[in-house]
Amino acid sequence: MIVDDEQDQERLLRLIFRRKESINHLDFYYAANGIEALKVLNETIGIEIVLLDINMPEMDGLTLLDHIKKLYPLIIPVIISAYGDISNIRAAMNKGAFDFLIKPIDSNDLEQTMLKTITQVKEIKENQKVAEDNMMLKKQSLNLEMQVLRAQMNPHFVFNCLNSIDSLILSDDKVKATTYLNKFARLFRAILDSNRKTLIPLSQEIQNLKLYIELELLRSDHLFDVEYDISP
Repeated sequence: MIVDDEQDQERLLRLIFRRKESINHLDFYYAANGIEALKVLNETIGIEIVLLDINMPEMDGLTLLDHIKKLYPLIIPVIISAYGDISNIRAAMNKGAFDFLIKPIDSNDLEQTMLKTITQVKEIKENQKVAEDNMMLKKQSLNLEMQVLRAQMNPHFVFNCLNSIDSLILSDDKVKATTYLNKFARLFRAILDSNRKTLIPLSQEIQNLKLYIELELLRSDHLFDVEYDISP
């Protein structure tokens, strides 16, 4: 998108874009000032490069640059300014402009600047894709880790529980044996159910923990006390 209050500048740039084979495939948008530019950006998907004049009415280029960096951080801004306006050019570069063009705009300079900026856009897209892929892989890894943890019942714990149930049955303590077996079955089923889900409620996780502790209490004949301190 070109943002410039001089209408002859739009005609000149359109002409240059049409004549340069390397950039004539690009979609061309135009805004006469900063306010209009923000409206176009808000209504148009896919704008990746903005060439903006510094000196414009209603909203100058430096103010527009601030808005672009804040609202559209992936858009690459290139400043257009008159020869000798080095202070504003320096200010724009300090605010995050990628490059600058000097009026009157030379067609070859515009072409090279655009090609360099297009390369930068591609690099940003590639880096963003890599970051998104890494984030997705990390998320998948965490999900798999959680599934493994949920699916895992310590074999030693399982053996101890079954051994305790067997001991209660042999001692003909049917009430305790039934209570123990019911709690063990509930915990075993809860863990298997949790394994089929990516997320489970915290309340379910707490309930699973309590079942585990209750089994340990039964197995140890209540040799320790338990107190739950759970934030609301």
